[in-house]
Amino acid sequence: MTSGTPEQGHVGRRTVLKGVLGAGAIAGTHAALTGSANASVNDGERGVEHGWGKVADAFRANFRNPGEVGAACSVYVGGRPVVNLWGGLADREARRPWRGNTIVQVASTAKGATAICAHLLVQRGLLDLDAPVAQYWPEFAAAGKEQIPVRWLLSHQAGLPIVEGPLTFEQACAWHPVIRALEAQQPLWQPGTEHVYHSVTYGFLVGEVVRRITGKTLGTFFAEEVATPLGLSAWIGLPEKQEKRVARLHEAAPFSLEELLAGMIATTGLDADTVTAWVNAVWAPGSVQARAGELGGAARRRPIGGSHVRRHSQRRRWGTARRPARGEPGQGRPRLPRLTAAQHPVRDRARPVR
Repeated sequence: MTSGTPEQGHVGRRTVLKGVLGAGAIAGTHAALTGSANASVNDGERGVEHGWGKVADAFRANFRNPGEVGAACSVYVGGRPVVNLWGGLADREARRPWRGNTIVQVASTAKGATAICAHLLVQRGLLDLDAPVAQYWPEFAAAGKEQIPVRWLLSHQAGLPIVEGPLTFEQACAWHPVIRALEAQQPLWQPGTEHVYHSVTYGFLVGEVVRRITGKTLGTFFAEEVATPLGLSAWIGLPEKQEKRVARLHEAAPFSLEELLAGMIATTGLDADTVTAWVNAVWAPGSVQARAGELGGAARRRPIGGSHVRRHSQRRRWGTARRPARGEPGQGRPRLPRLTAAQHPVRDRARPVR
């Protein structure tokens, strides 16, 4: 760990950069070291602000244990960057270093981007959260779904956390086959009475509502109405010309449920009974999330330790934003109380599938 002065309890920015981004653990990456420990961190500049050295220490330690290949970390406080770090390799085989503009693939944070698109339509008077989904998407009304309001799609209460399929991998990446499958499905429970995380269907459900209203794919709407106005390097559907900037995903070796249990008990500090009950509810055969991960059969043969789909070859990617959103696109101010209000008092239930 990098050491700081005793009275300050942190490290200066220049010292942090030498320790975090030096040779050895992060080979092939070279830092341009400028400024003093008390200087602020500007957008695009690598470093940490005075008092944030422990974040850099943790960032560096992650390369030793568990052995991170490449990573980036940015922290903003009140719209001001205080941590902006990157290092390691974006592609281990090619020895391509991680750079300030490297794009990384992320998972469920794309749900937040999707929700922003829906709330922009609400703000513009084009979408009513309490209207039936079928008002915008008539085919959705099949199989007893005619009364499900839009807000239940956003709050994971629609009862559609899995895609029943059967689907091939190519169909799962093609949008419309997944939409047709969701249209035909019956909810797993009475919509609105329970809340279960819609891990793989959220983007399809909300994204199709956006498409029906705007005539644009979710990725196009996000690019035109959110990312471009705010100057974000972020996409739902990565343009081919950006492929060379993407960090390569190195999947973990397959592991068993028993190994998962042991690892979670060690890292969370929870008792074995609690962790076992939670893991079995979420990942055991027949559970909602285990079925969701199959993506209608498209990823059924993937081992539990691997990703649900071949993510490095899938174009439906979501890249990082290189600087924060400083304003709201569209007319008027967003109604934050409505956007952040709790929608359901019951904790997420990882239910077994009927």
